[in-house]
Amino acid sequence: AGEEELVRPVGIDATSFAAPLGRMSVSPNPFRAVANIQIETESRNLTVNVYDVKGRLVSTLRRPTHASAGVISFQWDGKNAAGTRVSNGIYYIRAYRGEAAVSSKVLLVR
Repeated sequence: AGEEELVRPVGIDATSFAAPLGRMSVSPNPFRAVANIQIETESRNLTVNVYDVKGRLVSTLRRPTHASAGVISFQWDGKNAAGTRVSNGIYYIRAYRGEAAVSSKVLLVR
């Protein structure tokens, strides 16, 4: 009856979260022709995808337009993977490397 029960904390281990990539900025926003995307990161191995509001992949931005110390830049021309102009609306840009990710919302208005 005098035994002490050990209770271990239950929760999420902080090490299970990936470090964020850094800040993403998109300009101009809203945009008409080209959105300039800048991501603060030390990594050059990024995947950058554009999704519509339903979560469907619209385009993958394959080549950075510029890379310097701590910042990598991409451009999205408002076209899908087939090269067709997409309709006006809200799109989500997501950059990731492994489990680390950063995203931003952009508005396309032609």
